[in-house]
Amino acid sequence: MRLSLLTLACIPLLCACVPQSPGLSPADRADVLRYAPGADLDHLTPAQEQQLASALHDGEGLDISRQIASILMQTP
Repeated sequence: MRLSLLTLACIPLLCACVPQSPGLSPADRADVLRYAPGADLDHLTPAQEQQLASALHDGEGLDISRQIASILMQTP
């Protein structure tokens, strides 16, 4: 019983260590849509996804909307 509880307690820690695939997480997608309502995020290139994630996480906070709009206007 103790081993089972210990195993269950370790599962979230192990999941946190697994590298995520590059691109936008569901939370990032929600944030992009908050800055650019109605944006089509279904056909983004990997480069666009990386740029959007970078704008969200590394941006200054003042021009994130403009950065996101600029990235979304790029044609694949």
